[in-house]
Amino acid sequence: AKSLSEVVELQTAFLRKRVEMTVDQAKDFQAVASKAAEDVSKPIKSAFEKAMSEIKAA
Repeated sequence: AKSLSEVVELQTAFLRKRVEMTVDQAKDFQAVASKAAEDVSKPIKSAFEKAMSEIKAA
C-alpha cells in the first residue's frame, strides 16, 4: 500500500468480502438445516397422518 487511504480501502474491501462470504455460508447452512429438519420430520408427520386417518375411519 502506498498511502493510508489505500490501506483503508484495501482493508475495507477485504472485510466486505469476508462479510459477504459469511452471509453466503449462513444462507447455505440455513438451507441445509431446513432440509434436514424436513427430512427428519417427514416420517413423524406421515405416522401422525396415518394415525389420524385410522381414528377417523374407526
